[in-house]
Formats: sequence, C-alpha cells, structure tokens
Amino acid sequence: MSGPTETGKVVPLRHTLVGSAFCAAIAGAAQMLCGGIVLDGISTRLQGGFKLSQALWGIKSKTNKVKDVVARFQRRTGHSKLFTRAALLNRSNLYAGVRVVIAGRFPYLFVNFSTYAKTEAWVLQGEDRLKTLRETMTCIIASTLTSSSIITAIECPKIMDQMAGAGTGQKRTTILSVVRQFGIRRVLQGYDATFCREFLFNCALLGSPSLADFIHQSFIEPNVEDSAIARFLDGKQLMLACLCMGFPIGYITNVPDQLKTRIQHGQFTNLIAASRWQAAKGGGIRALLGRAALYRSMYICHGVLFLNIARAKVTELLSSDFVESHYQNLGFSFV
Repeated sequence: MSGPTETGKVVPLRHTLVGSAFCAAIAGAAQMLCGGIVLDGISTRLQGGFKLSQALWGIKSKTNKVKDVVARFQRRTGHSKLFTRAALLNRSNLYAGVRVVIAGRFPYLFVNFSTYAKTEAWVLQGEDRLKTLRETMTCIIASTLTSSSIITAIECPKIMDQMAGAGTGQKRTTILSVVRQFGIRRVLQGYDATFCREFLFNCALLGSPSLADFIHQSFIEPNVEDSAIARFLDGKQLMLACLCMGFPIGYITNVPDQLKTRIQHGQFTNLIAASRWQAAKGGGIRALLGRAALYRSMYICHGVLFLNIARAKVTELLSSDFVESHYQNLGFSFV
C-alpha cells in the first residue's frame, strides 16, 4: 500500500497488485472447478501409459480391462452396471489434488499476471498503443521465469496423487510432506521442463488478449458495417483468440509436460535425462504427440479460455464506476 502517485492520480485498481490478486484468485478457482482438474488428471494418466478407459475409471493396473473390473464389482455389490460404473467413476479420483492446485493457483497466477502487467508497463512507458511482437515476448518470458518455480512446486504433489490412481480415502500428498520426506530439491525437480511448458502456455494465455485486440482493431472495427463476419465476431474476439491459440499450442505443450510428469514422478531427475531416454527408448517426439497430447490440448484450451474470460470479467468489475469511486475515495493506491 502506498500514497498517491507522482502525477497526483490514483492508479486504477485493475492495474494494481490487489487487482491482479482478485483476478488470480477467481480465475484460478473457476478454471479448476469447471472441469480443468478432470481434463488434467486424465491427461496425466494417459502420459503415464494408461489407456483412456483406464485413465477415466482410475484403474491402477495397466493390464486390467475396465469391463472385467466393472463385472467383478457388479457381482460383488449386486447393483446394476450403470450404478456400478457411476460408483467407479466416483472413486476414480479425477479431482485428485484439486484443493492443493486451487490453493497454489493463486500465487502462480498472481505472480504470472502481475509480472506480465509490470513488465508491460515498463515496456510501454505510459504509451497507449499495441505492443510489438518483441515487446509481447519480453513480457511473456519475464512472467514465465518467475511463475515456473511456483507451478513446479504446486504440481509435484498433484502428480504424485494423480499417478496413484483410484482410492478416495488415501492421504493427500502436500508440498510440505514431500519436503519432509525428500527435501526441497525434490519439490523443484522438473523446473526446466516446466519452464518450457509454461513458456508455450503463456504464449497462449497472455498472448490471446493481444491477438484479440489486434483482430478487433485490424478487422472488426474497419469492417463491422459491411461484413456479417465482422459483426458476428464483434465482442467474441477474445474467445476466438483463445481457441485459435489454445488448441495448437496446447497440443505442443504435451512434449515438455509429459517429460515433466516423468521427472516429477521420479523416473528422471532433469529434462536432459528424460529427453535422452525418450529419443533412445521412448519412440522420440512423435510418441509424445498421441492421444495424451489431444487431451492436453483440450485442457490448455479450456484453461486459456476460462482464465482469460474470468480475468476479463473481474477486470470489468474492478473498472466499474461503483468500485472505482469507492477505491478512489480511499486516497491511496496498491501499486
């Protein structure tokens, strides 16, 4: 909390660290609770070598067939096949790690959004214009450097829980429990792979609003009166940008993400070792771009869309006359 700015004007709430905190908290919880953790859990299990049906139903053994497991549980309980499948889905642990991820999503997104915003302010120097591609990449790299360490620590216990498969009664792994058992280095194991993944993800997440602004200024605004397509896209440019960037970039992120999963699961200690094994025995990069990559692209696109829409809605709320008037009456700014 600080006093008035040098120009005598209060910094808009949406541009402050408090504004970034609101965006991070609401956007992160909305993305995970609206199915993000389920898509991520299925993708993680597919990366671990499970088939789609095994990943969905939480079958621990890769040799077991889902229909055999369903039949065995059905005979044991005497319930219908539909009820048995619903019970298995309930114990599949698809929301494994959701609480620790939501709790950790806040500092991750807070650092990500605020670093990007502060770097953007430094780059633009108060000018009201679109950023160049070089300036946008500078902002993305800065935010990725700071946020990757946080998300590496957050996802370490989540990966351990997700790879454990079914069993809703099992004790949850936490960052503290990993540190106590293995040390701090184990929590940060996989930072190199995480940075590669997060850089690609941030290109989609933080680059989508810039692409949406470009689409609006270069196509929609000049053609809104003459083009039916421009009129249809008016107000939907953010969604279009998120979809266009989320799917293809999300598909590519499966390469570093699957290597990161193996590193955090304990198979390897760093990206170089995991990459060498993948090239020699794992089938190369092509083996990382299969069904798991498709679900990963769905998860990334879901995240980019929900996070940006939630962020835009919170920013709109913080920019409302009601909030701004009460904020300015306080006479200070949270910079």
